[in-house]
Amino acid sequence: MNFQETFPMTGSMYLQDSLTKAPLCFIPCTKEDLPTVLKGSLEILDELQKDQGLDLSAVRNALISRAETEIDDYTKLMEGSQLIGWYHVIEGLTSLELDDVNILEPFRSKGYGSRILDRVIERARAAKKSVTVTVSAENARAAAFYERHGFSLSHRDARQNLHFTHEADRF
Repeated sequence: MNFQETFPMTGSMYLQDSLTKAPLCFIPCTKEDLPTVLKGSLEILDELQKDQGLDLSAVRNALISRAETEIDDYTKLMEGSQLIGWYHVIEGLTSLELDDVNILEPFRSKGYGSRILDRVIERARAAKKSVTVTVSAENARAAAFYERHGFSLSHRDARQNLHFTHEADRF
């Protein structure tokens, strides 16, 4: 990385290196970002409801309510004026839970997810916490991504979700 500067007024972090044309910017989300943050998740719910005939309105309402109350815990990744993606971190006593990572389709497999992980792992290191993430067992690509970045499978739950942990040199 050639350049790194934090702007305390906005809490934004700008990163520029030889891989990008414009600075990468990590910006805390606001209520105006809710439609974007919710869009992908709501589309998945709509597909499930249509394909399986399930009534997922309670799940939909819970998802919207949670995003509204936790929007300050979401961060969007911008490259210049272009939205690249966003992520959500839930801070616990001993860990940071990476709850939601979304990179928009045209920007996948270009290193942006790794940038997000690096940022979250560095935050965990500074706080002497681990990082946890849960992945659907069917999402082999995501599981492999987290393993490549030093996460270890800690357990598989009753729904067959995979739970990964990165200790972030906390001890």
